Amino acid sequence: MLNGWNFEMTEEISGFVGRIKSILDDIDAQFVTQAALPRTALAYWNLEDVAVLGGGTPSPLAPEPDQVRYYTDINPVVVDEVAQLGYETRTVDIRNPDDLNTLSGARAALAIGLFHFLDEDAGRQALQNLYDTGFEQVVFNNMNRNVSHDLVENWAKLGYVLHRREPDEVQALMPAGWQMDEAIKVSDFLKHNPDLGQRLSETATSDLHYVYLLSRV
Repeated sequence: MLNGWNFEMTEEISGFVGRIKSILDDIDAQFVTQAALPRTALAYWNLEDVAVLGGGTPSPLAPEPDQVRYYTDINPVVVDEVAQLGYETRTVDIRNPDDLNTLSGARAALAIGLFHFLDEDAGRQALQNLYDTGFEQVVFNNMNRNVSHDLVENWAKLGYVLHRREPDEVQALMPAGWQMDEAIKVSDFLKHNPDLGQRLSETATSDLHYVYLLSRV
């Protein structure tokens, strides 16, 4: 475990993990690669004044509290838990400009594991909201069409609709005012992780998503 984290595997957690793995047999690789993206992005693009959007409960791979200005989630229970770890937190729905306006001083938005669960209208509106509330950079990932139909159906069993997009489809989603600076396959991107580097990139063998950097024009 990284950063001095301790973990106790309870019977409840073990049962939950077993149920998830029965539906998504490759969830281990999906979780590890996605969990490592925020810290990789901070190092690779030298992001500053960062607001993590839809961050969920931090893992040992997450950025440290002093690496981000805000850590947010839509779930207030998660936000309360994260606050106990030393992060400056907010309850934020990326679809709500009023929520985004509470992130005073944030210039870069880090939205990992979020956009592939937004449909076209919601994704476009989220990017418009980020532009309208003054963000200068947005980093996010999106599952691509390497994701099999079976995997899409398995996510649906968990109650999530997965929207697969290639870089040109993400480009079409972007409202005026944003430009796409980079679109990088996840295996290439994770080679830049300051903690695990090549070992971590080898976990992402199937390149199921790209990581994007957008900036204001």
